[in-house]
Amino acid sequence: TLHRERDFAHDLSLWRATVAAVPTSAKARYNHARSLSAHGRDHEAAAEYRQVLSILADKVEANARQHVEAATNLAGIELRRGNPAAALLLLEQAAVLRPEVAEVAFRQAMALEQLGRSGEAMAAFRRGAHLAPQTALRLAADGDPWRRWLSELASPPLPPPPAGD
Repeated sequence: TLHRERDFAHDLSLWRATVAAVPTSAKARYNHARSLSAHGRDHEAAAEYRQVLSILADKVEANARQHVEAATNLAGIELRRGNPAAALLLLEQAAVLRPEVAEVAFRQAMALEQLGRSGEAMAAFRRGAHLAPQTALRLAADGDPWRRWLSELASPPLPPPPAGD
């Protein structure tokens, strides 16, 4: 019993023990990955998120929410690692499964921006802002490119050019 108490004294220990007990549990691996990431252990978290996606691969439709959450979090790690192309691949798959998830659109915007695809980044930000306007405002408080994108959304569209005579 004392040994088990140590397992559950800390979230990392809890989820590590749970994964050891039930290694095919996508939920346990997902929570372990979140815990690892929260403790700055992105490399290990990425491996766990990949395991989650692997476990869910045969049943993506039935577990779309969990699949999208794992893919979105793994994409965030890839963005922090400076790998926007890998992040974008994950996010494109997530967007097909759950197009209503604003976090997917916002992370797509950042990945596209890092890839130098500014027009597409703005379009992704626009989708995210439409889905979650308050989140867009909070992101804009973090500075550019979020602030710039929000400013572009708020600007009135340019009038069409005059018709030729």
